[in-house]
Amino acid sequence: MLSKSYCPGDGALLGFRSRLGPHGRATCFFRPVSLSRASPRPSSAVAATPGKACVRLCFNLHCSLPRADLSRSVVPSADGTRGFRCSFPGWYSLRHAVDSPLREQEQQTVTSASRDLARALPLVLVLSLVGTQPEDLKAAESPPVKFPLQVSENNRYLVDADNKPFLVTGDTAWSLIAQLSEQEAIEYLDDRKKRGFNCIIVSLIERRFADKAPATIAGVKPFLKDGDFTQPSSKYFDHAARVIAAAGERGISVWLCPAYLGWGGGDEGWFREVKAAGPRALRSYGKFVGRRFKDHANIVWMPGGDYIMPPEERWAGQELALGIREGGGRQLMTAHGGQTSAVETFGEQDWLAIDNVYRYDPDIWRFYRQAYRQRPVRPFVLIETAYEGEHHATPDRIRRQAWWAVLNGACGQFFGNNPIWYFDAVGHSYVDRKAAPTWRKALDLAGSRDMSRLGAFFQQHPWHRLVPDLDDKLVSDGGGSDVTKVATARTSDGTLALLYVPSKGKEVRELTLDLSRFAGPVRGRWFNPAQDRAAIALPALLTNARGQTVRTPGDNGTGTSDWALVLEVATKE
Repeated sequence: MLSKSYCPGDGALLGFRSRLGPHGRATCFFRPVSLSRASPRPSSAVAATPGKACVRLCFNLHCSLPRADLSRSVVPSADGTRGFRCSFPGWYSLRHAVDSPLREQEQQTVTSASRDLARALPLVLVLSLVGTQPEDLKAAESPPVKFPLQVSENNRYLVDADNKPFLVTGDTAWSLIAQLSEQEAIEYLDDRKKRGFNCIIVSLIERRFADKAPATIAGVKPFLKDGDFTQPSSKYFDHAARVIAAAGERGISVWLCPAYLGWGGGDEGWFREVKAAGPRALRSYGKFVGRRFKDHANIVWMPGGDYIMPPEERWAGQELALGIREGGGRQLMTAHGGQTSAVETFGEQDWLAIDNVYRYDPDIWRFYRQAYRQRPVRPFVLIETAYEGEHHATPDRIRRQAWWAVLNGACGQFFGNNPIWYFDAVGHSYVDRKAAPTWRKALDLAGSRDMSRLGAFFQQHPWHRLVPDLDDKLVSDGGGSDVTKVATARTSDGTLALLYVPSKGKEVRELTLDLSRFAGPVRGRWFNPAQDRAAIALPALLTNARGQTVRTPGDNGTGTSDWALVLEVATKE
């Protein structure tokens, strides 16, 4: 459902909704017929503003569709409510509210409002629509979830406690517990929930990346004696529990690193203290956190942290994991390596339920395919790659590494942003501090919007039924390589395929498709992964045969040309 609205000078009160059948694109033109005063009346569609004059706009509606041209006059609805109703059986239904409150200075004459409306009509009332196609929606909050998360029956993805497929749409918030107050943490969580993020990566205890590390912003340390894992501070972990609970209340899973080890085992993390404390102390700490957080069903445990441990040091993760289990923690577990997968970091472990990909390679899709082929089968997630605001990562790179992940069999992906991951902690930026935005401003940068859009897109398709096309059978020519590699996945019943076509600057890309596995003729539409725009339908049905050619629409509005393509078996009217 696509909605557009306009009110001259006083907010958006002209509501527009459309519903089209599967035949694709309609272009509708609204030609004003008359403009007159109207008394505001109550309406369930649009609330009138008390004490304000209104105008009533009458217009003709002209629509063109692929199979027919329609031109109908819009008439008042029969039910007497404020607005107009127009319907074309089998095509769409329309309800347009037209009572619009005027600003106080506009109440003297209708003419002044007429001028405003006339200026707005070319922009607002000449609309290109693609009816109820779900990818026309702006990203919305994630669907309700019941924790704890579990592994699906086929070991390929995650499900919630009601066995509903759960697609990881994650953000990276390493310093959330240590750097933010509880009120600030809730502010962050509310924003992520609103944008459809349903998972976050968080350090339970922070060694370096917080203003008062290892203490919280309020000065509360995690241990009664520095570095002594056998003397945890209940006050600190109570604070952590409240933040984790707040995430759960918002449907957000916390992928919790109990003791981040630090890059190379250095001073960024806790490895030196862990090694000095020894296995027994670490097992004790694991038991404590397992017991303390066993009732927080929204946790996924994540031992490790940016360190590729030699086999003789793997106890640093193993003792934590086993201690958590002994303490009663039954939540799923993964692990965080040092640009290695969880299995590569810790080997085959009974507690290791979720594998992952952690690489910064520009052609990271190769590692997704490797993870999908791994045996025994585990769900895997993109746990970390290039962050927005670091390593010269462009917006289209941020998009493609995420889209590649899901279409190559991942059960979701985590996005990262600098400075969100450390929440403006002083002295820890990897970019020019003067040029970096604050974490609050960064919440609305392109990366967050693009990931939100990606999550909403896949939620509207049976993503859990997709099988990645690892042998590149669907795209027989034009599939690219390296950073231009096209990612494809399809359902086994031959009814749906999804493709992501990376950018080549502003260049239009031509793909030759083998659609012979589809169960019938195929309709397609292009989805813009970079902007909230209506989908663009292919001009004609494609034959379910080899040698079918499509061309990307070109620049997606950002100076790049990445697009997603939805291919579905055409349904009969």
